[in-house]
Amino acid sequence: MKNIFIDAQIWLSLYDFSSDDLDQFGKLKDLIVHGNVKIILTEQVRDEVMRNRENKLKDVLTKTENIKFSTPVLYQGYKTEYESLRKSIVSADKTNGELRTKIRHDIEKQTLPQDCTGVVLSRKHMI
Repeated sequence: MKNIFIDAQIWLSLYDFSSDDLDQFGKLKDLIVHGNVKIILTEQVRDEVMRNRENKLKDVLTKTENIKFSTPVLYQGYKTEYESLRKSIVSADKTNGELRTKIRHDIEKQTLPQDCTGVVLSRKHMI
């Protein structure tokens, strides 16, 4: 069995814009559940994650509220491609709104995919 320590900022990056990969953390969760890995977790790290989670989520939702993609007038001369791009932008705006609604719901219920780290952040893993 391997012991792993993950800093609070790494946990918090799961809620933010970062290059961290949620799938990799899911694999880590599986290793923990199956007893192959033990997380070394201090109460301070756990408390820091729980304390800063809401601020991270609020910040990301604010940043993604009005995502706007603009096209230069130059594009309008290419009617077929421009129209296709414009439709894609409208669709992306709609999808972003639907996704943000679902995320807000999951935030309230603490059922975000990132919240599966609760398995790791539970008190039973504390040192």
